[in-house]
Amino acid sequence: MAAELQSSNFDQEVIKSSTPVVVDFSAVWCGPCKMLAPVIDKLANAYEGKAKVFKMDVDNSRDIATKFGIRGVPTVIFFKGGAEKDRVVGLVPYEMLDKKLSAMIETPVPEAIKCPQCQSTQITSQEKGFSLGKAAAGGVLLGPVGLLGGVLGSKKINVVCLNCGHSWSPDAKE
Repeated sequence: MAAELQSSNFDQEVIKSSTPVVVDFSAVWCGPCKMLAPVIDKLANAYEGKAKVFKMDVDNSRDIATKFGIRGVPTVIFFKGGAEKDRVVGLVPYEMLDKKLSAMIETPVPEAIKCPQCQSTQITSQEKGFSLGKAAAGGVLLGPVGLLGGVLGSKKINVVCLNCGHSWSPDAKE
């Protein structure tokens, strides 16, 4: 469930946060805000431990709403590194918010990948200077490792050993 955010803790929870933050600027009298509330709670549950998700009443925190130019509610703002990265105004589906937040969360690529079948050590993206980031696509080669899937938020990386042909996800248990 999304936590309530106040002006008094905004800087600590959002600006100084080391993880991505989503803030739903809403109002108790707003019909679309009430409809969006369960969507925001679902997002908070889905990203627990990976991102912070808050609800903020614009009537109780007018200073923050003014600072970020909130002219309509609901407005959902995505923050990373203390700065606004994206914004959505109005009632939107969960999938849209999920896609935006997922894109902000980088899935780490292991520094060394070892094939569980032939035990050959694979050359990683760091060694070759590739940046897989959040939107790598199929066909990218990492030395003897071919990337089958993409790195999209919390989705897994699928690799294939070009030495023996074994396919696996590095973070899955073999």
